[in-house]
Amino acid sequence: SERQADVLTYPTLYACISRIASDIGKLPFSLREKRSGGTWIETESPAYSPVLRKPNAYQTAAQFREQWMLAKLIHGNAYVLKRRDNRGVVIDLYVLDSERVMPMVSDSGAVYYQLQTDKLNTIPDDYPAQNLIIPASEIIHDRCMTIHHPLIGVPPISAASWPAVKNMKIMRNATEFFGNSSQPGGILTAPAGMSQKDLDAIESYWNETFSGQNSGRVGVIGADMKFTGFAMKSVDAQMIEHMRYSDEQICQPFGIPPFKIGIG
Repeated sequence: SERQADVLTYPTLYACISRIASDIGKLPFSLREKRSGGTWIETESPAYSPVLRKPNAYQTAAQFREQWMLAKLIHGNAYVLKRRDNRGVVIDLYVLDSERVMPMVSDSGAVYYQLQTDKLNTIPDDYPAQNLIIPASEIIHDRCMTIHHPLIGVPPISAASWPAVKNMKIMRNATEFFGNSSQPGGILTAPAGMSQKDLDAIESYWNETFSGQNSGRVGVIGADMKFTGFAMKSVDAQMIEHMRYSDEQICQPFGIPPFKIGIG
């Protein structure tokens, strides 16, 4: 099976995730206040506006939103840790590594999150404990469709993985084919009565002399030996159509029209 890191490098899948994450990253946070008449007015607040302008020390607001969406689209769950000051006001927000956060439910139904820390995790120094368990009030949990469990989101990449894997295999085979000077293999037919030792020697000689960088050299065949090249199959001629269909399937779970990423 293909590793997730490899599948994510498939151009169509990468483009879908990149378009959504980068576009949402460009959308600014908007703090609004509800007035007595029921209307919402954009406002500023010393308690909330600073963290929206600068969520943490190492990311801009756009980078923060982009990482948030990447976690949600790839893992199905984005976990954002709140950091408060002595007044209880949120002063920093950190997008955590989705693979190192575990939702937990107590017997009474209260929701908690277990955080596994490491040096590369974005948990700040104020949270040094290993396997720290914190209440849901300190975590923003943004999740995709909760198909199996109300706290576990299933990402769109799950629905797009098989078409991406299929197209990656097609591309890998095409790369190997064109790396062989676009020459398909073939069958070398020997006359009856040759020993297996002689056949193995001929096969070894042929592979070493006429494959790889030596492809295209002139080969002289004697002793009634014949070479028959493999013809291209009809399915090979339809490779572009197969890949186009799979690319469209990848776009479906992300809700992206194919033309927005250069398909069609």
